[in-house]
Formats: sequence, C-alpha cells, structure tokens
Amino acid sequence: MAWDRDSLSPTWTSVDVEKASKMPVIAFGADSWGMPLAPTISAVFLDRGLEWVDFSGGPSRTYPDIAADVAGAIQSGRCERGILVCGTGLGMAIVANKFHRVRAATVHDPYSAVRARASNDAQIITMGALVVDAAVVAAIVTCWLDAEFDPHRSGAKLARVRSIDDAERRPAPARADHEARHGQRRT
Repeated sequence: MAWDRDSLSPTWTSVDVEKASKMPVIAFGADSWGMPLAPTISAVFLDRGLEWVDFSGGPSRTYPDIAADVAGAIQSGRCERGILVCGTGLGMAIVANKFHRVRAATVHDPYSAVRARASNDAQIITMGALVVDAAVVAAIVTCWLDAEFDPHRSGAKLARVRSIDDAERRPAPARADHEARHGQRRT
C-alpha cells in the first residue's frame, strides 16, 4: 500500500518482486497530528522502491491504536521496520515500547535517527509533526533507513537491554517479596 501524493489516500503500488524480496517492508502510522508529514515520508518510500503498510486509518483513530498496530506488525515479523508520526512522537514511542522485544525511539534530526538504529537497533522511529521541521523529515527517514545496527560497538549493550526487557515482562513480584529483596519502603 502507498500514499497517493495528491490525495493522501492509500493506494496499492506494484512492486518489483526481486527487488522487494531484498527490501524491508515498512509499517507506517500517523494520527491526525502527524498526517501532514505522510506525503513527505511516502515520497521517500516511493523513491526507494519500498513497500509499506499504512496503519493510519481515518481521523477517528488515535495514536495508541495506531502505535499498537505498527508495533504488533514489527513484533509478528509482518514488517521489519516502522515509522510513527503524531504531534510529538512521544506517545507513539511509549505505546510501541510496551511490545516485547520492540524498540522505538523518538528522533528529531538525522543524527538521532542514525544513532537510534546503529546503537540501539530501533525497529521503529517516532517523530512529532509539531516539533520536527518538515524540511528535515525526508533526511531523517533516509538516514534511518540507510543505517544498520553495529553489533561490534553495541551488541553487548543491546543484549543487556533484551535481558532487561525479558525480565521485566514477567509478572511483578508480590509487594512483600519485592521489599524483602530490595529493601523496605521508607516514608
């Protein structure tokens, strides 16, 4: 699915099958605040010959549901990467990071986009249409798509992030057990 640049309507695009098998499928979602950046982002996808799935929906869809759909697509393996856009990018990142083994980072410039991928292996970036200069959006998306995780530099740190993610997904211990292991609460 792609955006028709003129109408902002989702449309299907033909994809070169051989080329597409080597390219990641991108999950995209924008709420009503983020929608003004959708044409710029979709233009990057079109220029690169990428396939993407749009989870935006209509104006009645809110950021929690859109972010959950995109994060779910990453978690299930349906899509390899995702881009979420709302007013600040913060709420979308909070929701996406609730999904086990999904890493979302809010980015504001090309450098933070590269570091989100190269250092943190972020599968999702979030942006805020109210805080990111629209003129920089294409560069942010391009830099993030071009960046790859560097396991030599950040592999051990990412392994630690994964172990924390795995541990924190377990049910919380009973309060008495928690206090016995971590000290008494002081008032």
